[in-house]
Amino acid sequence: MKKFGEWIILRNDGFEEFKIYDNRKELPTYGMGFEPDFIFFGKRKGEKNNHLSVECIMESKGEHLMDDEKGSGKDQWKENLLKALHQRQFDIKLNEKFEVLTLPFYSVKKKAEFETAFRKIFENSLFKEG
Repeated sequence: MKKFGEWIILRNDGFEEFKIYDNRKELPTYGMGFEPDFIFFGKRKGEKNNHLSVECIMESKGEHLMDDEKGSGKDQWKENLLKALHQRQFDIKLNEKFEVLTLPFYSVKKKAEFETAFRKIFENSLFKEG
């Protein structure tokens, strides 16, 4: 059984209109933005609405940009923002919700963490082998 009845994955290559900005005013990264590498839009199987209601943001990173032992990798703020956005729901119209899901950064070192999170979101979907 598939988890999503309808879905699409977009490769975000220089599409500035789809930029995510940090709106956490208490942080020094407030107002900074980035363009995620991939964006999944889906509609859960069995939903009665006519719109895609789930968005999943995916970002790959080289080890040199990720968290170091001090927790201060150059792009660590992006992963922290994605964690803050994970499973947030937004009202986009009366009686309609849009859920944002995120995955941890993908890298060779964090492959297992990424795969676990990926399976959790997409279990029983087209991505499951077998």
